[in-house]
Amino acid sequence: MFDESFRTILFVNPARLSLKNSNLFVQRDGFDDVSLPLNDIAYIILESPCITLSSALLSKLASSKTILLTCDDNHIINGIFNPYLTHFEVNKIIKLQVSQGDAQKSILWQRIIKSKI
Repeated sequence: MFDESFRTILFVNPARLSLKNSNLFVQRDGFDDVSLPLNDIAYIILESPCITLSSALLSKLASSKTILLTCDDNHIINGIFNPYLTHFEVNKIIKLQVSQGDAQKSILWQRIIKSKI
């Protein structure tokens, strides 16, 4: 994961995610289908509650050591699909991020928004 994977993919709109030719296959109404190599993807973040995934994709995500994150209605991460055999540092970093206080989260959120503007 740490040598090849470099992309973080964020899904904010409804989509159907599946596995096709060992790639992440994305289908969205009104858009062309997209295929992305799983070896390039480190993280997938699902912000929309209207996303469906195939079990074959979930299995392949685990095999390729891709981390899948789900978000609640406030766009806050509330779930992690973490590959069973992964680097121990990933779990430590995730726990550190989740354990941050509200003040620190607010400051980081402001920085993120400012950088997007």
